[in-house]
Amino acid sequence: LTNTLAVTPAFYGKDQPGGWGHNIVTGEDAYDGWGRGVRGKLLFDNGAGTTILLGANYEKGRSGQGQGQRPYPGTYGLNLFNADDLGYYDSTSNYGAYFTSSVKQVNLKVRHDFDNVSVVSITGYGKIDSDSLNDSDGTPARFLDAHTVHAVKTFTQEIQLLSDSSAPVQWIIGGFYLRDISTYTPDFAGTAFGPLIGTVDARQKSWSIAGFAQAAAEILPRTNMTIGVRYTSDHRRFVGSNTLGTTVRGPFRDKASWSALTGRFSLDHKFTDDLMAYVAYNRGFKSGVFNLSGLSPGQSSLPPPADPETLNAYTAGFKSEFFDNKLRLNVEAYYYAYKNIQVFQSQALSSGTLITNGGAARLKGIEAELSAAPVRNLTIALSVAFADGEYTDFDLGPKFFPQPPNETIPIPGPCLVEVPSYPVGTSGQPVVQRPCNLAGNDTIQTPKFASNLSVAYRIPSAVGMFDVAASWAHSSSYYFEPDNNPVLRQRPTDIVNASLQWSDVDERYSVRLWAKNLTREKYINSLVQNATYYNKFSAAPPRTYGVTLTARYGNK
Repeated sequence: LTNTLAVTPAFYGKDQPGGWGHNIVTGEDAYDGWGRGVRGKLLFDNGAGTTILLGANYEKGRSGQGQGQRPYPGTYGLNLFNADDLGYYDSTSNYGAYFTSSVKQVNLKVRHDFDNVSVVSITGYGKIDSDSLNDSDGTPARFLDAHTVHAVKTFTQEIQLLSDSSAPVQWIIGGFYLRDISTYTPDFAGTAFGPLIGTVDARQKSWSIAGFAQAAAEILPRTNMTIGVRYTSDHRRFVGSNTLGTTVRGPFRDKASWSALTGRFSLDHKFTDDLMAYVAYNRGFKSGVFNLSGLSPGQSSLPPPADPETLNAYTAGFKSEFFDNKLRLNVEAYYYAYKNIQVFQSQALSSGTLITNGGAARLKGIEAELSAAPVRNLTIALSVAFADGEYTDFDLGPKFFPQPPNETIPIPGPCLVEVPSYPVGTSGQPVVQRPCNLAGNDTIQTPKFASNLSVAYRIPSAVGMFDVAASWAHSSSYYFEPDNNPVLRQRPTDIVNASLQWSDVDERYSVRLWAKNLTREKYINSLVQNATYYNKFSAAPPRTYGVTLTARYGNK
């Protein structure tokens, strides 16, 4: 706009007016959706060491993806309902399940450069509101329907003091503050509670204070060392109440605090200008949290909080470039050790999940990325990953034993202890839940092998630029739940995508034709097990196609 002021506004919209499935109960499309958004940044630079960057973002959308859930093919759910005679993408919800969200964000970054140091202030505020209608049992029966409103307000403030970019030791010292208020207010209806209607009002207030420092320096010729440390203190308060018919329980109150010392250490050495190897250790911390969605109608106490999860990560690898950067190869091996790993468990008689601690786990593997430009305008990229994840300590974990006519799994002796009983439907219960030792099971969503191959070719012409691209993503099988039910797992998948884009000579306008999942691979978006309805899954997209139009205005 001027010599000291610049602005970058952006607007976008997306529509999927036709769903890729059909709801057999309502007669409507399933898995449709839309989205709108506007975002922008305003940059002020006085030319004397002070810059101010103001950003804002607003998004709103509605989606049926992940909402049209039903019993997994070949299994029986609540009231022994089976949907095998339906199409893979058909939904059996007794209404049009949906999820809407509204996101508002504002952030301000102020920086001033002194002679030898810089001071940076980063302020952020965000508000997220969501509204969902969910058929908790995933069957045409009106057993448990949930209308949930969830709101989150977050304020953050960070202060940084940084060294000059030319200093022999690069360092940063800072502090961070967060305050967050989250609310979870679902209304429940259906026959799960008999003729009664239930509600929940759960609220969590969180605040966190942290201090951190990091320094990096060349300790030997071409050898760099980085050391970082952070101390975090988290505090949470939970207030919750519920109703079942005319009976009100609560408000119940609880509070908890956690703190952690985390950090990192790394060494890297440049053997040549094109080859660098490194080793690193990082210690991470995921805060403890109360289970807002674990509170259900009729409960006389709050669900317990999940303890913090800690991760010790060890990595080693190298980064390399050859033939004038036409070939790049990066390889990393890693070993992750988790303690008090947090896992999600679907709640009976609730639309939410309960976060619990699964003891310990370890994850090890190796990843490699190869990028090549063998000829002008052609880029080929290949990545492969080998992983092995296992729960090493998981006592009293939730394991589900399907009952006839489902394919049954025998209940071993150590798992015969009863868990608290749950009300069930008028017909038979399709599953029995028991607490078992899950040590030795695979960690969830951990394929043993995954790869991705992409090819992109750019064709210049007198009328503009043409870009042709294709990709192939392969993944081996993996489990969605810690009990590793052999029936309920993601089979190996191969997803092929392709696109063709035209841009004008100045690249201000472009038209992109795209298609995803060209081979119509059938795979899973989400799958959960429950002590009442056994399981429900949501299908991932089939073959989809569309057009994306882009226009850019203003000075480059």
